[in-house]
Amino acid sequence: MPEMKLSRDPAQVIAAIAERRKNISTQKSPNPINAPSSPVPVQLDFWEDGKRAAPNAIFRSALFPALNPKQKENRKFIEEKIFSVAGLTVFFTGKQFDQSDLDVYLELLNMARPYPLGSVDVLIKN
Repeated sequence: MPEMKLSRDPAQVIAAIAERRKNISTQKSPNPINAPSSPVPVQLDFWEDGKRAAPNAIFRSALFPALNPKQKENRKFIEEKIFSVAGLTVFFTGKQFDQSDLDVYLELLNMARPYPLGSVDVLIKN
C-alpha cells in the first residue's frame, strides 16, 4: 500500500480520498466465492440538527486534546499509541490534532449522516 501523507489542506484531503476510492474500486476481491453478492448499506445514526455526534472512541481518547496555543507544538506522531480508556487502543500517525480539528471532523460526519456510508462522492461548494 502506498504511503499516505496527512494534510490539513482541504483540496489535498479531497484528492487523497478520491485517489483511495479509485484504488479500492479497481481492486478485486481476494476470494470472490465468499464475497457478498451485494453490500449491505450502513448508515450513521441520526441526531438532532443542532447537535453533533461521533463514535465513542473519538471522545474517550486523547486524539483531539484541548490545548491552548502556547502548548500546541504541532508534534508529529508515527504509529504512536494515544492515551485512551481501558479496552480501547488508538494509534496515530501525523501532526497532532486539537479541538479545531475535532470541529471539522464532527461537521464532516454531520454532512455525511443522511447518506449510506461509501455511497457519496465528495463535492466542493464555493
